[in-house]
Amino acid sequence: MTRRIALTVLALVTVLLVLAVVPLGVLLTQREETSFRSTAEASAGTLASAAEEHLSDHKPDTDMRELLDETQDEGGCAAVFDAAGQVVARTSCSTATDDGTRSLVAAALAHPHTTAHRSGDTLTVATPIGDSADKVGVAVLVKSADPLDDRIAVVWGWLALIGVVGLVLGTVVSVRLARWVGRPSSPSTPQPGAWARARWTSGPRPTPGRRRYAGSRPPSTPWPHGPRPWCTATGR
Repeated sequence: MTRRIALTVLALVTVLLVLAVVPLGVLLTQREETSFRSTAEASAGTLASAAEEHLSDHKPDTDMRELLDETQDEGGCAAVFDAAGQVVARTSCSTATDDGTRSLVAAALAHPHTTAHRSGDTLTVATPIGDSADKVGVAVLVKSADPLDDRIAVVWGWLALIGVVGLVLGTVVSVRLARWVGRPSSPSTPQPGAWARARWTSGPRPTPGRRRYAGSRPPSTPWPHGPRPWCTATGR
């Protein structure tokens, strides 16, 4: 009985932990991915604004070059394409100019909207440069997704730790609850039927070997009026 109660409570605690921890982990993972993607899109938008000043307004490309250098220092890759799909400027790494990136550039030129695509451990963002009616090029940013994976691993690690602690506490609580429910009653507490037995045994009990009948008297005591009734009935 004690083991059954402990296992039941432990199973209930496990189910509650799974129902609470797993959806929370999925939600936090999606939030981290959204935040990482938003940050990459914002960086690509900043690069596109600096490239627009050079491609559309014909200003010096100083700001654009500085942003490319900052991107490379942070471990990312970036490139700026003109309206014909030709590379205007890029970082030293060639990841932002490979064939897969050029397909995103063509898609961004055909349908002017920011496109984000993750392949393996990299996230590629392509942002059109200029207005939708007057596109002058595309800015491409490629970032490693390792920081995102590290943050997700930390999130799941903390959730796993919380789940283990909750499971241990649930185990302790279930065992103690099972012992408390299944423990025997106190010796001072009367059991069912104890009051009836005590009442039955508390009164005087007849002496063994003697039986008293209603209307009888001891043989040595004379009857007050005449002979004893059984002697009369039997002729004694």
